Amino acid sequence: MSKLTSHKPATVSELLTAIFETLDRESLPYVVMRNYEGYPESLTGDVDLSLRAEDMPAARDALIDCARSVGWDIFFEVKRPYVAYLGMCSSQYPERSVLVVELFCGGTLHWNAFLPAEDLIGGRQRLRGFWIPSPNHETVLTLVHHLMWGSKVPPKYRELVHSRVSADPLGVTGVLAKKFGQSLARELVRSVVAQDWERVIGMAKPMRQRLISKTFTSNPAKWMPKAILTIRALRNREPGISLIIQAPSKELGAPLLKGMFELADEWHLFNPCFRKSYSCDTLDEAEAQLRNQKNCQGVAAGGLLLIGLFDDCQTKDSQLVLRVDRECFRLGARSVTHAGSQELGDHASAHLAWELVLTTCAELRNSTQK
Repeated sequence: MSKLTSHKPATVSELLTAIFETLDRESLPYVVMRNYEGYPESLTGDVDLSLRAEDMPAARDALIDCARSVGWDIFFEVKRPYVAYLGMCSSQYPERSVLVVELFCGGTLHWNAFLPAEDLIGGRQRLRGFWIPSPNHETVLTLVHHLMWGSKVPPKYRELVHSRVSADPLGVTGVLAKKFGQSLARELVRSVVAQDWERVIGMAKPMRQRLISKTFTSNPAKWMPKAILTIRALRNREPGISLIIQAPSKELGAPLLKGMFELADEWHLFNPCFRKSYSCDTLDEAEAQLRNQKNCQGVAAGGLLLIGLFDDCQTKDSQLVLRVDRECFRLGARSVTHAGSQELGDHASAHLAWELVLTTCAELRNSTQK
């Protein structure tokens, strides 16, 4: 991959710091929505930022320029009116070489905001050079996001949510009531304080219905343009990738397939709504998975399909067969799989393979945009 600077690429920590500095310098107010505890030195998963809707286009452009200025590039980009997804990569193993940044207009269910970006920004607080939500806003973000999108409250968040709500039940109720009304807000807060998680989860459906009905019974001039823009954007999504991991034996290829799928989850690569992995014994089986309607739809929507082909290989060497938007590219991966199984370990092998794949995707994007 050709570098856009003459210097060694920034580490992922340096890139994250540069992103925060860029948004401040460009007067684009933002809030880190969650999982910021180790920032900027330590990252888990992706980085979720909230910005005002009118700032989204400028923020996307600024972050792309920022990444390229420190030796990173863009392997995947989703542009929607109220959401953006930027996949950034560099060649710098063994340092983490992927950073995914997602931009949102507050806490939302599709275009329905349960906690608008303006409210988040109005109450934000400074922490180690970046901006975070107020405690009550962060509590509502965490709790309601999981209720709206998954009808659940993951166990790892329950202690934090309970302690925050118990510390200021009236404050949390006030934030919730703006979109869900006093009755639902009070009931949710009471259930959290009592740690009645079954009741909390049971409130997901009525809360979702209240949020959507409130949107549609409000001024159509406000929500209809949002709906139209979102539908148009969904029809013009950037496709994801299909990847065949071809190796002369399962002993060599299966650990790489497993490691690459686990890293895709850990790094939030491509559309998280579709991420599938299959192990096939023959080329016919692999091609059948590539043609499968659900798999095709998932990849077309920006998802990821990984296929392991180990017992019917035409070559003694390992290779990665990358498919991007119906184009096929064969990436030599003998050294990756060999080092992974005999020297570096499976995780390192997967890391090197993803670095090869994603930097190739970035090069393809650059060539088509020139």
